[in-house]
Amino acid sequence: MKIKLSDIDDSYESHFLVDDDSFFRRVKDMTDGEEKTSAVSVDIKIKRKKDAYYIDGRLKGSLKLRCKRCIEYFDNDYDESFSLILTLSDDNDSDGTSERELKGEDLQRELLSSEEIDLLDLIAEQLALLCPMSYVCNDNCNGLCRKCGVNLNDGDCACDDSNESSPFAVLKNLK
Repeated sequence: MKIKLSDIDDSYESHFLVDDDSFFRRVKDMTDGEEKTSAVSVDIKIKRKKDAYYIDGRLKGSLKLRCKRCIEYFDNDYDESFSLILTLSDDNDSDGTSERELKGEDLQRELLSSEEIDLLDLIAEQLALLCPMSYVCNDNCNGLCRKCGVNLNDGDCACDDSNESSPFAVLKNLK
């Protein structure tokens, strides 16, 4: 879904659902193995102020993630908002040689190479940023047994823990 920014006089608002497999493949490529479980509900507002475009959006939906401890899939629901500022040129640094201190607003600013933006790329990027660095199904996940691979969330395994080959096993004898 491409929008030509020069066509926006003052503001642009839209609400739509993204349920395209190619979109979710983009998100999966940006992250580590997510799968879609529901369409992404998108609310987006673009306001033009001089040469800058202020984008405020909200994403709602669910991704199916694989837990890094027990390798089971779980649903990760999200309802998050984001803000961006898009500019065609940096007025403060026309020749690229000056230095200045970054402000909070500068961290949300993106320089554009053309007057056309692909909203699906922008949304895929924001969705990838919402994903946690390490996916865990819950804080109390016990993971898998190191010896037999049984999911310890489902119960104990039959492995004998007495032959610990840990380098720290010697510390048990200290008093």
